[in-house]
Amino acid sequence: MRYNVATRDWVVVAPERARRPEDFRATKPALTSDRPAHREDCPFCPGGEANTAGETLRFCDSEENWLVRAFPNRYPALTAEPEEGLARGGLFQRRRFGSGVHEVVAESRLHNMTLALQSEAEIELVLRAWQQRSQDLFKKRELEHLVVFKNHGVSAGSSLEHPHSQIIGLPVLPSSVRRRFDDAFRFFQKGKGCVFCEMLRAELDDGTRVVFETYGFVALVPFASDTPFTVWIVPKRHSHCFALSEQTQLSDLASVVKQVLARLYLGLRDPDYNLIVRSANPPGPGTHFFHWYITVVPRLSRMAGFELGTGMFIRSSLPEADAAYLRGLQLES
Repeated sequence: MRYNVATRDWVVVAPERARRPEDFRATKPALTSDRPAHREDCPFCPGGEANTAGETLRFCDSEENWLVRAFPNRYPALTAEPEEGLARGGLFQRRRFGSGVHEVVAESRLHNMTLALQSEAEIELVLRAWQQRSQDLFKKRELEHLVVFKNHGVSAGSSLEHPHSQIIGLPVLPSSVRRRFDDAFRFFQKGKGCVFCEMLRAELDDGTRVVFETYGFVALVPFASDTPFTVWIVPKRHSHCFALSEQTQLSDLASVVKQVLARLYLGLRDPDYNLIVRSANPPGPGTHFFHWYITVVPRLSRMAGFELGTGMFIRSSLPEADAAYLRGLQLES
């Protein structure tokens, strides 16, 4: 059993169930690159802009063709409509539908593209879109929490093939996020500093779980990650909020995101995955004790009775073996 000091979660590592890293390769009938570059019936492809009205951001090339754009989700989980008739108190508290925000970021004009296949410059544009929309939403709305995430593939929850990510702003702080903040604050309060900074130093000193490293970022398979091939991308410099990243940091981050996702694409044959930016708000608590980072979670295993009954996970591969496999892959230059 291993303990994740940052999340305070235990995970069961079962060596007797160990599988070779290559055994986790997806068995998809077709890869993302096998799709057509354009589909007439896709609302996110060029020509379908009328289906995604209310554009909030657009980055263009020299000929004014959009490269990355953001717009409200047509079927939002939350909207920015004014709240009316809120029922408060008691055991059945509720908030109305219109109490947040839900946007989509179309990451490429090409239908058969994904971050793993894009250039670093193209990925940087996507990161800039995430950052700019996050900054704008925090200025306009009183949000308790904002999450940027990407669902790649059906088993990761994606309902549309076209490469896209999502931004949801919430009027409440989810319990799992609050617990993560509380745990980080508790560590900080004991005079131990930032738990993520300390964890990062230890991982760099050990080195066996590091996948890729640049001047400003480290990609690693955590010592006690819940599921196989989960990767954290962590900035070396302490910062509590992704939206406050500098331009040079985004360029550096783009190269790390490229390396991680390209290695997963090559080594595991384009697995479905979830990517989440875990960050605190710009003008909120957490400046000293929280540390933003990105998690990439390939959908290679399923929750079963043990996981649902305990909240713990059993993983059948060693984090060190996962990292070594990804680290050893040779990407095309």
